[in-house]
Amino acid sequence: MLRLRCASAFQISRTHCLGNDLPRNGFRAAPWVIRRGYRVPGHPLPPTITLNPERMSSVGQETFDISHSGPLTRLPVLDRVSYFSAKPFPPGTKGVLYYHQSPTLPPASGQVRFRICDTVSQFANGRDLDVVIGDPWNIPLLNVVKSAKYKGIKALLLREGLVDQRLIADIQGIAKGVSSHKKGAAIFDIDQPFVADLSTSLTVRFNTRRSLRIVTFRPFTLFRRYGPPFLVRPFNGLVKARFEMHQQDPVSELRLRFLEILTPITHNPFDGGGHIVEPRPGELLTRGIKHLKPWATSLTLTTGCSKMIRYFLAERALEKQKYGI
Repeated sequence: MLRLRCASAFQISRTHCLGNDLPRNGFRAAPWVIRRGYRVPGHPLPPTITLNPERMSSVGQETFDISHSGPLTRLPVLDRVSYFSAKPFPPGTKGVLYYHQSPTLPPASGQVRFRICDTVSQFANGRDLDVVIGDPWNIPLLNVVKSAKYKGIKALLLREGLVDQRLIADIQGIAKGVSSHKKGAAIFDIDQPFVADLSTSLTVRFNTRRSLRIVTFRPFTLFRRYGPPFLVRPFNGLVKARFEMHQQDPVSELRLRFLEILTPITHNPFDGGGHIVEPRPGELLTRGIKHLKPWATSLTLTTGCSKMIRYFLAERALEKQKYGI
């Protein structure tokens, strides 16, 4: 689930803050050293010359260590990357920023990630910095495009051909009233795996090149008919899951299948109000009161939730027709 993120910085020099391009050698991390969990003016970090993993060795990209870097609320920075919930970057956060684009997802799904490695020659054997298990720290392309503080990153992506101007223009057209920072699992294809927290509601951000629709489900919640608390979530833990389409004319439904258990599942005991079967890899989410059956959301209803999912599916079908992915 996408979670953004609060605070070490990479800064374009003030000379270029007002311009439309980057310095010739990329953008330089602001000169900070660690003091009491924050970075303050001190020794400079190496510049970010490229976000393309295939070019890092040839252009001499250096790795940098931002371990323990904390919020930069008092410093005038332009381009800034951050961890989450005002927490410092964890120990061992040494590596490089890079642009990740899944070959199985549309270009709008691109992300800036941080690859942990001692040198760029070890990039392929490194690992991505995680926020939680299975959920890499990232700056979504949507945020890069819509936020002025990522102006330098956007320019570098364009200059290196990692994104094109047509894609940027499409993303810029997404309604300004839609928050690009609200938490939730970012979905670009209906069967795309995502991380879900069993102890809360499931908020999903259905993305296309030109739209973002936010839908909240409650598949892990039971509603008690009597006695407090009214809402009960029987389990705690993180899982990897995906949606599946189920068609049985005239009904079309969205179901949820568990793929992997990421953290141990613990139980919240309660009395009455139905039952949810404990998640197991490969199985559908199953629940019920008198009779157990797969959890499902009907796509044939006229509710706002069903409409938004239908619109998302229709737009993705048109995108695949036009762009091939």
